[in-house]
Amino acid sequence: MKPMKYSILSLAAATLLTTSMFSVNTTPVKAAESSAVEPQLQVQYMPFQVYKHADLQETSSMGRSMDLVSKLQVENGKTYAYVTIKSASIWNSFKTDVHGEMKEVETISTNEVENTRLVKFEVPSTSQAIRADIEIQAGPTKMQHTTYLQFQQDATSLRSFQVWNEQKDAISSGVTRSVETPAQIVQVGDKTYAYITLKSAQYWKGLKSLVGDVLTEATVVEENVAANTRVVRIEIPSLDEVVKTESHIQAGNYDATYTTYFDFNHVIENGQFQFVKDQAFQVWDEAKEKASTMANYMGTPARLVEKDGKQYAEVTLKSASIWKGFQTEVAGQLVDVTTVKEDKTADTKVVRFEVPSINQLIKAKTHIQMGNYEGTYTTYFDFNRIIDPTVKPPVIVDPNKVISTTKYNYVLKNKTKKATSKANAYMTKPVKVEKTQAGKYYATVTLKNAAMWKSVKAEVNGKKVAVKTIATNSKKKTRTVRFQVKSPTATTKLHFTLQTASKKLAGTYTAYLDITSKYVKPATVVSTTNYNYKILKSNKKSTSATDAYVTKPMTITKMSDGKYYAKMTIKNASWWKSFKTEVNGKMTSVKTVSTNKTKNTRTVHFPIISPKKLVKSTVHIQATKPKYEGNYTNYIQIGKVIPTKKVVQVSNKAKTTKKSFTVYKNKTSKRSVMDQYVQKPATIQKVGSKTYVKMTLKNASWWKSFKVKQGSKYVSAKVVAKGKNTRTVQFPVSNIKKGAYVKVHVKIPSMKYDHHYTTKIVFK
Repeated sequence: MKPMKYSILSLAAATLLTTSMFSVNTTPVKAAESSAVEPQLQVQYMPFQVYKHADLQETSSMGRSMDLVSKLQVENGKTYAYVTIKSASIWNSFKTDVHGEMKEVETISTNEVENTRLVKFEVPSTSQAIRADIEIQAGPTKMQHTTYLQFQQDATSLRSFQVWNEQKDAISSGVTRSVETPAQIVQVGDKTYAYITLKSAQYWKGLKSLVGDVLTEATVVEENVAANTRVVRIEIPSLDEVVKTESHIQAGNYDATYTTYFDFNHVIENGQFQFVKDQAFQVWDEAKEKASTMANYMGTPARLVEKDGKQYAEVTLKSASIWKGFQTEVAGQLVDVTTVKEDKTADTKVVRFEVPSINQLIKAKTHIQMGNYEGTYTTYFDFNRIIDPTVKPPVIVDPNKVISTTKYNYVLKNKTKKATSKANAYMTKPVKVEKTQAGKYYATVTLKNAAMWKSVKAEVNGKKVAVKTIATNSKKKTRTVRFQVKSPTATTKLHFTLQTASKKLAGTYTAYLDITSKYVKPATVVSTTNYNYKILKSNKKSTSATDAYVTKPMTITKMSDGKYYAKMTIKNASWWKSFKTEVNGKMTSVKTVSTNKTKNTRTVHFPIISPKKLVKSTVHIQATKPKYEGNYTNYIQIGKVIPTKKVVQVSNKAKTTKKSFTVYKNKTSKRSVMDQYVQKPATIQKVGSKTYVKMTLKNASWWKSFKVKQGSKYVSAKVVAKGKNTRTVQFPVSNIKKGAYVKVHVKIPSMKYDHHYTTKIVFK
């Protein structure tokens, strides 16, 4: 939490405040399934991505130097973005395109401690990429970057939420009144965040949410002292699960921490329902003579609650998906019941309806639809009787239940059906086809470069129907869609638009998804083993002369489908005009894996039945010196396994710590430019009596050498890992307290920069 100033309240005022905020827990109120809505706010939080080029295909490293969630605010009819930049001291210039003119952004505030800066710029349109020109100065080096900022409108939404008490059986009325709903939900990569506004901000000393197994302090995004509010951000593991939170409240002498649960699947209704009691009930048929079968689709007992002098019943419906309508009679009129909450996983729903009198029957009408069956029932609730347990429900057949799934190979053909569509390369293989209980078929396929696919429709029974998005992966930039097909083998007509900077690819398409064959998962390698072997003559006893012209050992690979493959290298490869092995009773040419013309060798690959079986082979040899030609039938006899030499590795039990450090110019107390281009902290590993340092270099392509002083010599550090324009190196140090001397060679071709440095790394 950021530092805040607090008022000192009188004891009476503090008591009044805490009583109104946190003392009462009420029963659950009206709730319905929450869904994402298009934000229509003066202020909202929206993620964005930074790209290298206008085609928005490759992200820029400059994105790592910005907080990729921006506050968008409408001011005087215009939209402005507020963005926080990191390592602010090296930013010389930051200009954005505003209606064709590159304008310097406005600095709102600077945090010298965290080296950040909050800037503001106009956003003509959140749907269009904004060009941004950035100048960075690292030491004497200036770098110019042209980037493109693209706001991700589909990654933000409004979501109402409920706040439950610690037992999760009632609303925490105090916390509910002290937060604003709805929250703003923002998706950043594979993480989901909720932006929540806290009221009476001066009394909130902390708000933590459970992330993994750790209660983590919420991030303060913005504070409005005048309105006494604070916007905080918490990570949400899943919108389908309640999030455990801890609220720390302090007002005067009052100081307490509350455990609550934020539920983003329910909205809050004004007013409270007071729990009265649990009440069993009976459901009679229309004639009021026997129990209705509908009783078997309701949970008992009901919860009787009161509000504003009226009494209501809350009843749990089972197999909720088959209930298409449910009304009860109030003052002579049939009225729709109110949905309190719904659990789609359990297929249940809690509904509420008014009970004028517990001693009178309540007329109800239900509309049921399951599969091809549809019917309406008139029943009567009787709160003076219990449900007859002898009535058994009918067997429910869900028409949408998937009863079989098969994967197929396919190709996307163009409008003429004669050639492959350009879009084929942007669809992953295979396609999954599901058959439902109702006999319908649905295809599921994943689209690459998801952002460029617009208005994707499939023709179903002659009609164009928009495909349904069932999953997205922002990291992989994919979208998985599902649509109906006539049958697994039928060709399906698709209509779509590709919106991309590539003129060759962009356009509106009509294409055909043509299923070719069933998909067979490729076999994977189970094991790779070296074997000794010899080549026998056709008598299968004595060694063939061919044996002298092969190298030992051979490698045999076992696959997950139970098949074996052998790989061996032949000498004097130019003499071997033909080399065949027996495969399924037929002599088949071996496959060449690689050739070494200098050594005159060739490595070949062929299937075998088993390492325990002889392999029949035929060879045609044509030698030049001495001149000779002949055909041979041989048998390859595979012998014993050759043990693999054990490689001694550094123990995983080595003591590892993290240490920060500073890079200084040689023999001075001035910080070197190099200090900005290494990630901190370093990893220090103690292995026996030796100490090793591991650190990561940024802009890896610039570093031509990195040598560490060892004794009287400078030795190149060992490269242990490579990333996207990063390189991790490791080197020994004799005494970590004395640091390490390093000689580096840095070359930046685009800037015609080429220098050698001697620096000293001092660990803290």
